[in-house]
Amino acid sequence: MISWLTVAAIIILSYTAPNLVNPEAWVRGIIIAATSVLTLVFANRAATGKPRALMRLRIVVTLLLVAFTAVLFFLSLPIWMKVEQAVCSALLLVIAILIFRR
Repeated sequence: MISWLTVAAIIILSYTAPNLVNPEAWVRGIIIAATSVLTLVFANRAATGKPRALMRLRIVVTLLLVAFTAVLFFLSLPIWMKVEQAVCSALLLVIAILIFRR
């Protein structure tokens, strides 16, 4: 949900405050929104007890955690989006702890 709100914010800010959005924000926002759908599908399947879905979810969450952390340090995103990425990283870390605990 956060990722889709971020895409909405990117669209709105592109019209109202274009200096707060750069091409990296567009690319990152769209990629993360798309992967959030995939992650949700894996999570729903894993919740029904499908072991392969849990494995996929673990892989995706791990990759996303690495990607979010790398983005915070290596991409030139607007500050508001770096904050959003940090929040998403924290949420993903909680999810990772939960799904790897089983």
